[in-house]
Amino acid sequence: MFCLPAKFPTIRSFTQSESGVVAVDFVVLTGAATGVAMATMAAFSAELGFVSGEVASQSQHRESRPSYAYRAHDEETYQRYTSVVSSLSNNDLAVLSAWGNATRAQSDALAGSNAQEFFEDFDQAITSAYANREQSRDDEVTEYDEYDLERVSRMLGFS
Repeated sequence: MFCLPAKFPTIRSFTQSESGVVAVDFVVLTGAATGVAMATMAAFSAELGFVSGEVASQSQHRESRPSYAYRAHDEETYQRYTSVVSSLSNNDLAVLSAWGNATRAQSDALAGSNAQEFFEDFDQAITSAYANREQSRDDEVTEYDEYDLERVSRMLGFS
């Protein structure tokens, strides 16, 4: 049997003590669990990407996502909408917001169509314009003047 000299009492007491065994076991088991989790993620990374894509597509609903998480249907057109809508005055933006709020209730009837994609991108551009001005968009206001809407639409290039 190996025996340590008496001048190393701290090493001798350390090698004979069992009080640190639980901590060592915990570190080893935690490391093993982390390794298994990393190996599982590497093995299923493609499937996890698919699932996260499905979750992202389901989070497009306006009520369940923050405005910064919006993924445009047509990024180039959405950027154009955002640029044009951001240039409007506060009063003109309020007219578009009221129109968007009033139209949103009917947009479910357009499900899956290009019109719905246009509306969602345009409605989000309105919300982004408010966010860029550090203002809150009032989702309750649905009344607007038809003349004002027509005037703003012409300013934006819609007839």
